[in-house]
Amino acid sequence: MKNIFRRHLLPAALWFLLCGCFCFKNNTPPELEQLGFKARSKMPGVFFHPRTGSVLKLAADTRICFINGMQFFLPHAVTVDDEGRFRVSELSIQKVIRPLFSEKTDNPRCIRTVLLDAGHGDHNLGAVGKKYREKDLNLSLTRKTAAALKKRGFNVKLTRADDRFLTLAERGKMARYKNADLFLSIHHNASGNPESCGVETYIVTPRGSASSNDKAHEIHRAAVPGNQHDVVNIRLAAELQKSLLKHTGRADRGVRFARFKVLALSQLPGALIEAGYISHEKEELLCGKESEQNKTAEAIAEAVSRLNQRSQRSN
Repeated sequence: MKNIFRRHLLPAALWFLLCGCFCFKNNTPPELEQLGFKARSKMPGVFFHPRTGSVLKLAADTRICFINGMQFFLPHAVTVDDEGRFRVSELSIQKVIRPLFSEKTDNPRCIRTVLLDAGHGDHNLGAVGKKYREKDLNLSLTRKTAAALKKRGFNVKLTRADDRFLTLAERGKMARYKNADLFLSIHHNASGNPESCGVETYIVTPRGSASSNDKAHEIHRAAVPGNQHDVVNIRLAAELQKSLLKHTGRADRGVRFARFKVLALSQLPGALIEAGYISHEKEELLCGKESEQNKTAEAIAEAVSRLNQRSQRSN
């Protein structure tokens, strides 16, 4: 039996393996191949990154992709070329994929002071649920986040420490004179669909892209002050969303782009966090629980700390 295997089956197996190596078509698009990605055979749209052990999943005609199972919105929809390969736009590579898979942070300074912005206030209630008002949840979570950041050694400044009204322009421009290194605006979400739930992290929409919640043709042609930190912003957002999902266990609604005024006018790296939906009956109650707010605050502080550690390694 061993002789039969050696003389007939083994050579045949080697032949088919060799043929497979020559016949396998590399479906990795060149823009991803340059970043070290490899296509996974028999899994269209799935690409492996050996250096980081990460998996990127793409689908045609959508701006949504998944990195290690976490949802990201791209500036442009993924397309398919004549050879059947998925193609990713240069802007999507520059503003999302490359920053997340590059070892260099491109962050010129370490994070020492964080400016926290509790959304809404005073007569501006924000979303209103059955039990809670957004402005109150925002302020409560911001205070807990400030405490969590201080425990990790960060300095913290607030746009508002009580129930007062500030315009969006005032909040965005505060970054200029608060001597901070990072800007985080804290909010809670609402929807006409009572089933909508989960966490979202927003960063300012890059020039040449549509915002994630807008139609694909609604392109922002002009840059805004917040765009000077596009690369750091996507890394910050990825850390925040990852940490929020881990600590809260809430649904992943993705890292998204928006031209919110507080982000557009800020001259600091920054993000806007939607910590949960108060239009969702169960999630509203969770958002109001002190223990859940502590989890969310710790998630934010952990994300800032991870980003800062990466900056220190790079500098």
